[in-house]
Amino acid sequence: MRKTVRFTQMKDGTQADYALLSELEKPFLALTADRVLDELRGQKHITLEG
Repeated sequence: MRKTVRFTQMKDGTQADYALLSELEKPFLALTADRVLDELRGQKHITLEG
């Protein structure tokens, strides 16, 4: 299975290209909550003085 799409503009993507993107996106989407929580945890060290 190839790991890259064959288009440079979305209008030129094929059904196979978009099926590949959908599969590659699943692990990324599964970690969305973790990425948001990590960002919020990191902000506890950032304050606005004044």
